[in-house]
Amino acid sequence: MIVYQKWLESVGDLASSTSRSFFSTMRRGGRDSRGRRQRYRMAHEDRRFPENTVRYPGIGVIHQRFGQTSEEQLFSNSLPNPALEEFLDILGRRVRLKDHEGYRGGLDTIHGHTGAESVHTTFRDREIMFHVSSLLPFTENDPQQVQRKRHIGNDIVSVVFQDANTPFTPNMIVSHFLHSFVVVQVVEPNSSNTRYKVSVTSRSDVPFFGPPLPSPAVFRKGPEFQEFLLTKIINAETAAYKAERFAKLEASNE
Repeated sequence: MIVYQKWLESVGDLASSTSRSFFSTMRRGGRDSRGRRQRYRMAHEDRRFPENTVRYPGIGVIHQRFGQTSEEQLFSNSLPNPALEEFLDILGRRVRLKDHEGYRGGLDTIHGHTGAESVHTTFRDREIMFHVSSLLPFTENDPQQVQRKRHIGNDIVSVVFQDANTPFTPNMIVSHFLHSFVVVQVVEPNSSNTRYKVSVTSRSDVPFFGPPLPSPAVFRKGPEFQEFLLTKIINAETAAYKAERFAKLEASNE
């Protein structure tokens, strides 16, 4: 059974989150003081990226409509959806895959087998290709939407975009790789007062990653929210590689 913990971080939560990571490390047998110092620095990461950040992460984007509570429902959503499209403009720019010459994140830029468009951005010299479920091919008579899940289920971090207040739990999606979800719920979309509520849920062995969420974790649409969100996403990917599953893979390759 996969255990997740939900972090609604604020500045006051930093010390307790660091303590949880520290004592979790001690229960696994401990590390030397240098390792603990590195862990402490990462837990207090603000808007800087750790040096070992994955340069080109592929990040999932899942659309959750009101009342949807199953994997089949989540992967069945398609565009157009004005609220989602407004949010995608914050994440990056829409690119035609056949014309795209940058990082492709495993998407097909020749034959169109993974759809016609996707969302791509370059943020602080890091390219990100988003695997947007609603832009990946929809297959009739396939309730599992294998084409969509093949990409998002192999990502490590996914954004869950909610256009209404609906509960989300990570166990809705069966995946051995997804370790962290950044859940974004829109308020008053496509207006001059568009806002986004943000929460984060991760597997229990993923250490804390910044920047911390403010209290309340509500952001107005704009450049500041974009910077916060992209920083949070990339730091989530970096932190996930310190989880037990990936640590074992790294150890086996040494």
